[in-house]
Amino acid sequence: MVRVSVVQRGNDTGEVRRGGKHMLAPRYSPRRTGTKACYINCSALIEQQRQGAFREQELAARLKHFAKYRVLIIDEIGCLPTDVNGANMFFRLIAKRYEKNSTIFTSNKMFSQWNEVFSDLTIASCITALSSASKASPTGSRSARSS
Repeated sequence: MVRVSVVQRGNDTGEVRRGGKHMLAPRYSPRRTGTKACYINCSALIEQQRQGAFREQELAARLKHFAKYRVLIIDEIGCLPTDVNGANMFFRLIAKRYEKNSTIFTSNKMFSQWNEVFSDLTIASCITALSSASKASPTGSRSARSS
């Protein structure tokens, strides 16, 4: 598990964990770290961005909203497939946050399998490349959903 000092330095950290909500959300709560943090399911994140995508101004506001958090925990990447538009919006958010604030991913898939998650191979490769400086922490345990 990453230490709070990593969050304070603004590093990107890719977390591969079991039970992300229960393990990560309490650890990075604003009360505990003194920083702004947001925990969101990947599907909900993409849906919120999609709702704002009808007007570029609204999408920019949604991206700014999620970019402001010192820590953004995105859970369940890979549980549901993402279409090309969703992958594009996800990439724009990760690129906006890159090297500015910490982003924690929880997934039952390794970065090398994210091309199965995001419908566009180019976008999946770009997201993986942005995550290349990340520290992955596989647990070696099976996902609770596959049990």
